[in-house]
Amino acid sequence: MKENYEDDLTLVWNLLRNFIKSKAYHLINIAIAMYLDLAYAVISGVQDRGEKGNRSTRRVKFNSDFSS
Repeated sequence: MKENYEDDLTLVWNLLRNFIKSKAYHLINIAIAMYLDLAYAVISGVQDRGEKGNRSTRRVKFNSDFSS
C-alpha cells in the first residue's frame, strides 16, 4: 500500500501558517495598543505640564500619507 503524505503535509503546513498568522496579528495588536497608550500618556503629560506652568496647550494633527 502506497502512502501519500502530501495531504498530511499540506494540512500541517496550513495549520502552522494559520497559527503563525494569528500570533503575528496578536503581536501587532499589542504593539498598536502600546503605542496608543504611549501617545495618550504624552498628551496627558503635555497638558499637565501646561497647566502647572499656567500655559495653554493644544493638539495639532498632522496630515498623514497613510490616511485614505
